[in-house]
Amino acid sequence: LTEYIDTDEIENAIITILEDGKIEPFAKEIENLLSKMDNRIFMGLDEKYIKAIMYSYLILTPYAMVKMEYPVENGYIDIAMFKRYEEVPYEAIIEVKYIKQKEYTEEKLKRKIEEAKEQIEKYKKSYELNQKNETMKKFIIIFVGKEAKYIEEIK
Repeated sequence: LTEYIDTDEIENAIITILEDGKIEPFAKEIENLLSKMDNRIFMGLDEKYIKAIMYSYLILTPYAMVKMEYPVENGYIDIAMFKRYEEVPYEAIIEVKYIKQKEYTEEKLKRKIEEAKEQIEKYKKSYELNQKNETMKKFIIIFVGKEAKYIEEIK
């Protein structure tokens, strides 16, 4: 029997990104959803499915325009959130990585972290984001199986 998902908690977590510049509560909401899924789902699961789940939650907010695979000069940002209203203090880009539980090693995690940091550094230099450096939060989230194993804000 599937449990009920409280959309108020999801909305609060999204608002926390935009108002406080913190992504951890949102990562917990994604973990919560993943924990409700049958293990067979994870056999074919990869990064694009995690991004799609995150995107489907993030587009629930009226306070930001959410883009997936957003093109900038230096590549494609996994998820970008642009504020709709001037009163919203922060915008965000999120670089997502995924490692299957059975393929997890500390070395693989370190490689994914470095890869994500390199991508964020490239995106930061793009004309569009460079102008928003004070208000644009830059996050890395690396999932291992059902867990957001690594979360970092890149300054």
